[in-house]
Amino acid sequence: TGGLDRALDLLGWEAGSITHLILTHLHVDHAGGVFTQQNRPRFPVADVIVSARELSYALDPHPLRGPVYDGRAARLLASSDRLRTVGHLPELILPGVEVRLLGGHSPGQLGVVIHGASQSLLVPGDVLPTRAHRRPRWVLSYDQDPSRVYEIRRSLVQRARALSWLVHFGHDPLVA
Repeated sequence: TGGLDRALDLLGWEAGSITHLILTHLHVDHAGGVFTQQNRPRFPVADVIVSARELSYALDPHPLRGPVYDGRAARLLASSDRLRTVGHLPELILPGVEVRLLGGHSPGQLGVVIHGASQSLLVPGDVLPTRAHRRPRWVLSYDQDPSRVYEIRRSLVQRARALSWLVHFGHDPLVA
């Protein structure tokens, strides 16, 4: 969470000013900063959007996958009045912001598309974690369904190119 706090400071944003938080999935590196060590929401007024499938899985993951999930965050989210689960996708979260169920990397992995006036931004979570993963055959050991990741990756890369979308590679050290 130190990096999250530094990023907010760098942007000049207060945690209390964040109104929406979209979690692409509930692995610890994506959901670990949602709550403080005192189990309070880090973003007290934010609606937290996560797929119903992802939350359900994170609450009872396969034993081999359990360590990559933030079980504490999943349990706290499940009882939060700020939780907003999505299931029928794609779904418009805010004007110009839609979420899509991707799966593959995790059962309920979401992708986010933010549509601007002249360009759109795809935030694919860990389905496309780095620029190198534009090559569909490059899979991660954390990908739960490599065949699905391959298909999703191939489709997303083709669509992003065809529609001239910008793509955020969240784990790429040169662009993250």
